[in-house]
Amino acid sequence: MRPKELTDLLKVQIEHGSNPDEEFGSLFIYGPPGIGKSRIVEDVANELGVGCVDFRLLLRDPSDLRGIPVPGHNGDGKPAANWLPPAELPTNGQGFLFFDDFVTAPPLVQASAYQLTIRPHKLGEYQLPEGWVIVGAGNRPQDLTLAHPMPPALRTRFATIVELEVNHDDWVEWAVTHNIRPEIIGLLSKFRPELLFQYDPRKFELTGFPCPRAWENASHNMDMLPSELWFEGVRGAVGEGAAIELRAYQEIWSQLPDLDAIIEGKDDTIPHGVDLIYACCVGLVSKADKQAHYNRLLDYALKLEREYSIFLVKLLYHKSREQVTKSDKWGEFARILVNEEKILE
Repeated sequence: MRPKELTDLLKVQIEHGSNPDEEFGSLFIYGPPGIGKSRIVEDVANELGVGCVDFRLLLRDPSDLRGIPVPGHNGDGKPAANWLPPAELPTNGQGFLFFDDFVTAPPLVQASAYQLTIRPHKLGEYQLPEGWVIVGAGNRPQDLTLAHPMPPALRTRFATIVELEVNHDDWVEWAVTHNIRPEIIGLLSKFRPELLFQYDPRKFELTGFPCPRAWENASHNMDMLPSELWFEGVRGAVGEGAAIELRAYQEIWSQLPDLDAIIEGKDDTIPHGVDLIYACCVGLVSKADKQAHYNRLLDYALKLEREYSIFLVKLLYHKSREQVTKSDKWGEFARILVNEEKILE
């Protein structure tokens, strides 16, 4: 399943909640490490303005979900133990109760989540509010990440199990809306897309490896560090090979025309060479932050060859659909170059 498809699936899940008569059901996401399973759940929660409680079973004892016993009384008024659930468990509103790294937890701890994953989502005296839904996530056994096999009884308690895949186009669209460094987007969009994800479970070096999560970390490191330490910050996130590739790509980046002059309408320079044009498009999109910029860049796109025009406007569209479609050049672009459905692919 592509990240965009998982995003849509999570929205359907939260829309239906956990009311037994209406719910979509609990969802489990599996796939290799670092590809964005957790990030997508968090992003959907932020987009919808709902909660997201990350309850790590790996860090829990089997009794932690049920809670601790406290003195109380049964229905006949006789002394009995009641169970006080953990404070992290939601009691109102709506959101995702997220069991991340689920399969890393020992089987006995996984089993403690059995009752919560199936309707009516009740464990002891705790009842999951109807606005909340359960999502689990974990790596595959073949990823060699200390994942424990999920017992069949638990697998069948998740209503839907999906495998998340790395999708290059989806990542580029995500990156332009999350302030990932334009040099990184440029490297991974057209120059070396195969560097987005390279994971070999047979290698056990204590180094980073290229994956969506690591590239986000590399971008953050570049934002935080002085330029003379960029290489070390990138190498520490994605490994030496990928860091060398990015450093080489920065040589291309240094040959770009004045992007500020282009976006302000003071220059119409179109670079020579495929790599430079793609890099220029990515750099311009990273700088677009007001309606005038979108108007200008759609006009600039009309001056490019068709392939580059589509690339530039697709990135702009995914960064801000509203500002692209409000531009007085949007109709002209769609009519002359490509229909709107093509832009949305």
